[in-house]
Amino acid sequence: MNLGGSGTRAEINLTPMIDVLLVLLILFMVITPVQSVGLPTNAPQPSPPGALSDPTPGTLVIDVRGNGLVEVNTRPVAVDELQQRLMTEFHARPQSPVFIQADSQLEFHEVARVIDITRGAGGAGIPQVGLMPGRVRR
Repeated sequence: MNLGGSGTRAEINLTPMIDVLLVLLILFMVITPVQSVGLPTNAPQPSPPGALSDPTPGTLVIDVRGNGLVEVNTRPVAVDELQQRLMTEFHARPQSPVFIQADSQLEFHEVARVIDITRGAGGAGIPQVGLMPGRVRR
């Protein structure tokens, strides 16, 4: 940029900007984000051909209904009484897994509440909680 005559000339020096850009680029390449840790999960495996779709007699199946009721092995239980009922059931068969099934129209927070109650019901918690595909209301 020339401001007239033979005076001083103002120029933008790009070297310091490029140096700062390279340092920032190296910093962003070296710093990796902290990996998030979630709950341990096991991916469901397909059942072998000819297998029964009903759970074995020793398992607990919790059925979450849309009207605030929950069924444990087809016996109705209020949500407030669910933890006590599960503790009784879990002490009778301590190693049995628990499956939760819900209506497909339910909000997830309603199902998550039942999952939380189930995980805390076995004293130290029920170790195996599985989700079954939801039912479609007709």
